[in-house]
Amino acid sequence: MTEPKSKLATEAEGWKLTAALSLEEFTVPALEEANTFLRGIAAMRQKITEFCAPNIKRWHDGHKQAIAERDELLRPVEEAKAILDDKIRKYRAWERAEAQKAQEAAAKAARAEAEAQRKAEAQALRDAGEEQAAEMVAEAPIVIPNVRAEAPVKLEGTHIRTNWGAEVTDKLELIAFVAANPVFSHLLDVSMKECNKLAKAQKQNMVIPGLRAVSSETVITKA
Repeated sequence: MTEPKSKLATEAEGWKLTAALSLEEFTVPALEEANTFLRGIAAMRQKITEFCAPNIKRWHDGHKQAIAERDELLRPVEEAKAILDDKIRKYRAWERAEAQKAQEAAAKAARAEAEAQRKAEAQALRDAGEEQAAEMVAEAPIVIPNVRAEAPVKLEGTHIRTNWGAEVTDKLELIAFVAANPVFSHLLDVSMKECNKLAKAQKQNMVIPGLRAVSSETVITKA
């Protein structure tokens, strides 16, 4: 019969008190007694693990099932969103292209109008015998007024956000740049997983500038 949770909790607290009071003196008998306590704690840990296992499995399975159910319901909705997102992005790209063409056409028309006006003013001065003034007008730069593009259509609750990111095109080139410019050292992350694998393999023989092998001890106890 499985022990009740309250009994396990009381027993676990008892082991904590036992651990706190053990090995107060560094003697062999005290060490052996502490080792006996450790083996008892290992057994206690196994007992707690076995007690909790059914609930963990039940909740874990339930969680996975709930996630799968949610994802199944969301899938067509997310696909619908992706379709419309793509269409709206394409529309906005077309809208920008059309606005650019309209802006360029308006600027071209404004330039043509300004050139015609300048030509007419120069001709009027020539007709009046003002040749020097006419030449000055004819050679004067044309100032084109700034033509604003038509504002894009606003959609309630929806807008397009431009996202920027980076991609590594040459890892060694980036490393060389960071080495020459340490202020950018934050751009590089050290793979501690790979460093730890190397330290585990080479131990105290690992010699790599900027790295050192460090060791720690773990107490392993069997029930």
